[in-house]
Amino acid sequence: MSDRKGEGAVLDDRWMMTWGQGGRVCGLCAHVHPGPVPDEPATCDAFPDGIPLEIWLDHKRHTKPYPGDHGIQFEPAPDVAPEVLKKEGLG
Repeated sequence: MSDRKGEGAVLDDRWMMTWGQGGRVCGLCAHVHPGPVPDEPATCDAFPDGIPLEIWLDHKRHTKPYPGDHGIQFEPAPDVAPEVLKKEGLG
């Protein structure tokens, strides 16, 4: 499995910053950027300015188009095992 974890937490009304508090599915995606960087939102290719909170908290799966995603949706990272994707309902 991927080693995409980080330190730091900044919360506001739109972004969740700590990998340990969200981003479980985002951490399996090929498009997520390493991080998070302290004082900056978690980002990915689809959301370079910050991953929307409902996606970050896994309330909305980003497997279909979402406003502002630049046409990029969830795609498993190459190092994610198929059984992990199945467990998360993504495979």
